Amino acid sequence: MLNEKRSSEARIATVIAGSVEGRSTDAVVKAVKHLVQSEKVQPGTPLPSVRALAAALDMSPTSVHKAWLALQAEGFLRTEGRRGTYVASPAVERSSDVWRRQVSAGLPFDLSTGAPDANLLPAMRLEAIDSVVRQSSYYGPIVVPELGAAIRDSWGIRFAPEALTVVDGSLDALDRLIGLLVRHGDRVMIETPTYPPIISLLELAGAILLPIELDESGPRPEQVELALKREPRLFLFQPRAQNPTGVAITGERRDQLVSLLRGRDCLVIEHDSAGDISTSPLISCTDSLPETTVRIHGYSKSFGPDLRLAAVAGPGAIIDRLVTRRHLGPAWSSRLLQYMLAALLSDVDTRAKVAEAAVVYRGRREALSSALAACGVSTIGSDGYNIWVPLEQNIDAIVALAQRGFGVANGAAFQVGSQARFCRITAATLQKEHAEIIAAAIAMRPDGTAAQQINN
Repeated sequence: MLNEKRSSEARIATVIAGSVEGRSTDAVVKAVKHLVQSEKVQPGTPLPSVRALAAALDMSPTSVHKAWLALQAEGFLRTEGRRGTYVASPAVERSSDVWRRQVSAGLPFDLSTGAPDANLLPAMRLEAIDSVVRQSSYYGPIVVPELGAAIRDSWGIRFAPEALTVVDGSLDALDRLIGLLVRHGDRVMIETPTYPPIISLLELAGAILLPIELDESGPRPEQVELALKREPRLFLFQPRAQNPTGVAITGERRDQLVSLLRGRDCLVIEHDSAGDISTSPLISCTDSLPETTVRIHGYSKSFGPDLRLAAVAGPGAIIDRLVTRRHLGPAWSSRLLQYMLAALLSDVDTRAKVAEAAVVYRGRREALSSALAACGVSTIGSDGYNIWVPLEQNIDAIVALAQRGFGVANGAAFQVGSQARFCRITAATLQKEHAEIIAAAIAMRPDGTAAQQINN
């Protein structure tokens, strides 16, 4: 048995050595992640000792040890003392809240949260709440008619789903849909970067992630085409104000994706968590793939985080399963909140305030992206209030920003299979006079000189 274990470890050492590009800690981390995510190395596989792998890679044991620590922290490895180190099951081992551990606590300007500006949220409408409470029943409608009509009216005639329900926020919708549709070992196409809880939800379901990179127009079609050869069960993406990049899918890109997905046994989930704070048009695969596309529309970012509601719309067979399963739990989302959202969606002044907030968010985002561009730092996306910022020029930029009082989100947890250094900055509450300060800190070279002078 011991000889078999040693033989397996030696084989894995050879496999890892053949996959590492370069001789650095980051290169080892990237290679092992790729091997696990591509199923070339299975959960439970014994891994070589630090010294054995260092010898196979012609690297120092210290560098390999750092790679092992990083992989263990992200849940790719587990250690069992003298029994050795093994590939972990991401569905079990990966921490679901690692992305929340930021350096922002106590800083004057926390731009790490992804939350909207409370000052731009519309006022709640509380009229007739007492009568709603008194008429409440365990046997009332799952979706109150007023809200169902208001949601469909706001979407317009181009998007008319077969069925619609309401749940407790967009992540609740994702959790429930993934629980219904994904089984252990299913392959799922997912954007990278993306919102970390999405990664965690899929890993908890035992999904094998097929990362799809983004460009300015949305998920890259050539990567979707390649991933479809592995027969994925699901394609999950954010159609606009993508978190963390701000990318919004174009009509042309949607058409390219539809042509690749048509006729495939692959369901599509469009996770539109930004909803009404997006300044991009609603572009959906539903028009062309109505039988396989489910759309999630969140209302928390536009109307308030405590308005824990999201609409889920799509094929009747899927929505009916969602509603039936939910009867064994909460059954329905608070009708108080549903009536409040219906009133907000139906009020002309409120809709105008939300639209005005979307424009303000866009202005704040543009102020920072323009300042970054002036410093030689390129970003993608133009929608919503999050910005995905490369840190090649200054890998210590997060610390540098913290020293100046600005907290941002480390980009590591947002990525699937990549070790490129990024951070996410939420510009929702950005003070425009801070944009150039932030940009200068990000663009600063390790020797303390600016990569490019700010344009005055």
